[in-house]
Amino acid sequence: MASQEVLWPIYQIQKLDAQIALLQRARGALDDGAALAAEVTQHRGDILSLQESLRQVDRAIRERELELASLEEKLQKVEAILYSGKVTNPKELRGYEGERESLRRRRERLEEETLIRMEEKDSLNERLAAAQKVEKEAYARWQAHVAKFRADVAALDAKYAKLVAERDEVRARADSELLRRYDQLARQRKQLVGLVEQNACGACGMLLPARLVKEYQVNPDAELTCPTCSAHLLWRLPGADSARPA
Repeated sequence: MASQEVLWPIYQIQKLDAQIALLQRARGALDDGAALAAEVTQHRGDILSLQESLRQVDRAIRERELELASLEEKLQKVEAILYSGKVTNPKELRGYEGERESLRRRRERLEEETLIRMEEKDSLNERLAAAQKVEKEAYARWQAHVAKFRADVAALDAKYAKLVAERDEVRARADSELLRRYDQLARQRKQLVGLVEQNACGACGMLLPARLVKEYQVNPDAELTCPTCSAHLLWRLPGADSARPA
């Protein structure tokens, strides 16, 4: 017989399971910081891209500087020949003068290219510094978020362990047949016990018929079920007045 005293442990288990389910949902809803981690990864990718661009610009600058040095050396040799007075043949002189002008034009073009590359390098360095600052800030946000996430997880896990231990203790002293039926209904997301509050069934929320309330008042030990959801009605809590319903 499902007396009020026998129903009480089942109701406790029911409430504990509901709290455990809420904790599990709360834990599952926690933000682990994946979006922030992805943001940090993106910023680091931007930094790597800028660093690679800087390396390419540095290579281009070095190549032009080497070419400029080689041109300068060739130009000095040509000018030395022209200024030496050793070449007197007009055609040969025109050849050296043409080579000198060609080298000068090439030097001017390389100097312009080098200047452009240096300006590009300055711009890249500025962008890199800004990107590193943004990455540092994003990483700090991610670290703070993860620290809070871990603390929240630890707190919820501690509550979960406490509730599970409490539930296991209550299950150990619950009526085995009622417990079996409770487990069956729980898998269907149904409740076996409904606590009566203000003459309503706590399992489905429906108001109980007046005749049912009167029946309990006449016989507090009667085994009564909700006519709407069939839950066993728990009319009183341990130590409460047996005439609790209005």
